[in-house]
This record gives sequence, structure tokens and C-alpha cells, in this order.
Amino acid sequence: MGDLVLRGNPYIDQILTYSDKDTFFDTLRLLSKLRKMKFELAIDFMFNPRSALLTFLSSAKTSYSIDSRRGFLYHKTFPRLSEKTYIVNEKLNLLKQIGIKGCGIELDLSFTPEDTEPFKIFLKETLNSSSALRIVLSPTHRRSIRMWPLERYAEISDYL
Repeated sequence: MGDLVLRGNPYIDQILTYSDKDTFFDTLRLLSKLRKMKFELAIDFMFNPRSALLTFLSSAKTSYSIDSRRGFLYHKTFPRLSEKTYIVNEKLNLLKQIGIKGCGIELDLSFTPEDTEPFKIFLKETLNSSSALRIVLSPTHRRSIRMWPLERYAEISDYL
């Protein structure tokens, strides 16, 4: 997913990804690549078992993350925000803890013609047909903290 969202972003030099479908050897190749890059700093925003292990095995000189059972794999961890919050705010808080000032949660996405052309074709076909354009919103998520309040879904639904 990260590659799809970040590809073409002028602020990013390189994107390294992993997948649940990766084989053991795919993971070893990624790890070898990470170690050869000799990172000064690694910030684990995912704080899941795989990202923690890759961060640790990358041999970065300094590594940070949110405190968890895997905290021993990092040079320093920081406590989660005390109140439940939007995950982006949690990640911005991690940056703040290590002295990196955030500039808000606005998205700066870069789209190529490869990204936009299928949607343009879809819109052209839909708007030229006799059927109504329908938009589906899904207000659920497996983690309750990541679900929008129903009032917000109603608001955006009314707007659309």
C-alpha cells in the first residue's frame, strides 16, 4: 500500500516495501539491502513485530518507536499518547518526541497519468451512461480507534 500512495512523491528518494506474501528469502534480501544502506536513524511508525525486527536488524545507529513489548529492539521508545487519537497524530507525536517539528496532517500526494487514467475512463463511462453514479462508504475498521464517528460519515455522505 505504501508504494501505491508514495510512488512519484518528489520528497521521497526510495521506497522499500515488504509483503505478507514475501518468502523467507525475500525478507532476507530486504534485510541485506537495509544493512548495506547503513542508516543513521530508523523510526518505526508501524510498531508491529515485523517492522520492529527489521528496524533492529537494519543496524541503524539510532532507532525510535512507540513503547511496546518490543521496546527492547529499539535504542529509545516513547509512550503512546494517553488519550485515544487518530493514528497520524500518534505518529506526529513520535516525531515531536525526537525533536522533529511536524507541519500538520495535510496530504501531499503525487498522481501520475498511470494512476489517474483508469479513474478518468471510469468517470467518462459512468457519466455518459443512464445509471446513476454511486459511491460506497465503509464506516468500519477492525480497530475501533480507526473508525470514524458515525456523525462524520453522515456529514460526508450528505456532502457527496
